[in-house]
Amino acid sequence: MAFNLRYEVRRRGDDAHQAAHQAAHQAAHQAAHQAALDEGIERATAYLAGRNISHRHLRASATDMADMWRAARSQAAGAD
Repeated sequence: MAFNLRYEVRRRGDDAHQAAHQAAHQAAHQAAHQAALDEGIERATAYLAGRNISHRHLRASATDMADMWRAARSQAAGAD
């Protein structure tokens, strides 16, 4: 049996600092991305354990929704 669990995990950095320091922004972005992945695995593990559902090889993926919205705005602006 296979199924998906979806969680919305929000992570926020210091926007002003990130804009001023691009390298720090990238490192903060990567750390937030990994923290979101880790939290997703932890939530899924707890959910499954709480229901006595056995599992193996849990995987997580993350999408930065801010990037998706920027791309959608950019495409919409190009359509004008």
